[in-house]
Amino acid sequence: MISSFRRSRRSAKAASRLAGSAVVIFALCSTDALAETVEAFYSKNNLTVAVGTGVGGSHDVNARVLARYIGKYIPGNPAVVVQNVPGAGSLTLANQLNHTARRDGSFIGALNRAAVFEELYTGRSTKLKFNPVELNWIGAPDRITAVAISWHTSPVKTAKDLLHTQLIVGSSGGTTTTVPKMMEEAANFKFKVVMGYKSGGDVDLAIERGEIEGRAATAWGGLKGRNTAWLTDKKINLLYQTGLSKHPELPDVPLALDFARNSEDRRMMELFFAAEDIGYPYAAPPQTPPEMLAALREGFARTMKDPDFVSELQKQSLDVNPVSWEAMTKIINDAYQAPDHIKSRLRTALKE
Repeated sequence: MISSFRRSRRSAKAASRLAGSAVVIFALCSTDALAETVEAFYSKNNLTVAVGTGVGGSHDVNARVLARYIGKYIPGNPAVVVQNVPGAGSLTLANQLNHTARRDGSFIGALNRAAVFEELYTGRSTKLKFNPVELNWIGAPDRITAVAISWHTSPVKTAKDLLHTQLIVGSSGGTTTTVPKMMEEAANFKFKVVMGYKSGGDVDLAIERGEIEGRAATAWGGLKGRNTAWLTDKKINLLYQTGLSKHPELPDVPLALDFARNSEDRRMMELFFAAEDIGYPYAAPPQTPPEMLAALREGFARTMKDPDFVSELQKQSLDVNPVSWEAMTKIINDAYQAPDHIKSRLRTALKE
C-alpha cells in the first residue's frame, strides 16, 4: 500500500515536471512564432506613411526622410511608401486613421498637431470623426517651439514690455492668430494683429518693410533656417517661447507660460500650448495588433537615433528632439482630461 502510494507520488511529480517543461517550451515557441510573424508580415507588406498635408512642407519633408530610414529598423525591413492625404488641416487623415485605414500594422499617419487638439479648441463637431485618445501614438521627431519676435526698431524689446506697449504683428492664420489671442487673454499682453497675409514669408517681408513690427509666433526651427541674418545681425528681439518647456537652444528666452496672471490662466495656457510639445505626431490606427505596434514604436525610436537620419533632417533646417510615444500619449490624455470649465474658457478665448 505504502509502496503504491510512493509510486503514485513519483508519477505525479514526473507529470508535473513534464507539464512545466511543456509550458516553457510552449512559451518559447510562442515567442519565436510571434517574432517570425512580425518579420514575415513586414517582409511581404509595404509600410505606408500617410501625411496629412500637401507636398513640400515641414510635415511632408519629415515623413519622406523618415521613410528612407525606418524600414531598416523594423523586422522584415519593409519598403516604405509615403502617401499625401491633405485636407482640413489633417482632419481628413485623422478621420481615416480612426475608421478606414488598414489596422494590420502596415499604415501609420503623420498629423498636424492642431488636428489632434481640434476638439479642445472648437468643441465636438460633425467634421471630427476620430478620438485622439483612441489612436496608437508612435512618437514625433521634434517638438515645435515658436517664438515671438519684435524688429530692432520697435519699442518692445522684452516680453514684459508687452504689458504696457502694443506690438503690431502680422498674421497668416493658424497660430499667428491664436497665440496673440491667448497671450492677450491670459497675460494681458498688448497686440495689434494685422490679418490677411498669405504666408509666413509675406509676414517676414512686411516686417522688413516696416509695415508691422513683429510676429506673436513663428517656429524657431524655421526662423533660424530662413532668417539667419536677423539673428546674427541682431535685427530682432526674442520675446518669449511657446510650449510646456524651454527649447534647449533658448535657455534665456522666457516661456509664455511664465506670464500667466494666475493658476487658472496658466492651466488654460498649458492646455493650449500642449500641442507644441507633440510637434510632428505619428499614429497608428486603433486595434493595430500589439506586436506590430511594438515593432513600429521600436523602429521609430531607433530611427530617431540614426546619425544619417538626423543629419539629413538638419540639412533641411529641421531639428531632431524626439518625443516618445509614452510622453505623447500622456500629453494628449492629460489635455483631454482637463476640467470642462478650462476647456470652455479656452474655446471662448480663441473665438474672440
